[in-house]
Amino acid sequence: MSVQDKYRVLGPLQLLTVAFEDGADVEARIVAEVDALQGRGVLRLLDLLVLRKGDDGSISRLLLE
Repeated sequence: MSVQDKYRVLGPLQLLTVAFEDGADVEARIVAEVDALQGRGVLRLLDLLVLRKGDDGSISRLLLE
């Protein structure tokens, strides 16, 4: 299988960006919904990155457990 064919098997890929209100229980909501969608075969998650923008404009990465 060529590299080009290998990546065609993964497609189509989508990128989803979601915003939450400050103080929202983001971790529990994301993990629960991703688990539900994967369990039904609707979603195949390749990677997940959660970022937080502080009041001062700084960006930090949140680690989900």
